[in-house]
Amino acid sequence: MKTTSETPRTKLDILGLSSIATGVFFFIAGLFVLFYGLYPSPSIFTEGMSPPYHALQPCIFLGVILIIIAIVLFINGAYRIKKKKI
Repeated sequence: MKTTSETPRTKLDILGLSSIATGVFFFIAGLFVLFYGLYPSPSIFTEGMSPPYHALQPCIFLGVILIIIAIVLFINGAYRIKKKKI
């Protein structure tokens, strides 16, 4: 006899999928910010010169933080989906 709390094995967890999708977004955003911090493009305000390295350290820090958040979201989403299927 099935209780109401049981769900079918094939049903995917929406929160797990949204966590993975958000992780993908954060990972891509983190890569963009990190690569801008590592390889800055010349700005029209600096007349062809790239900004000094110490001004780009917050970009590098933010990129690493976004990538760490993305990894945590990947693990959380995968755990939720795995827990739902078992």
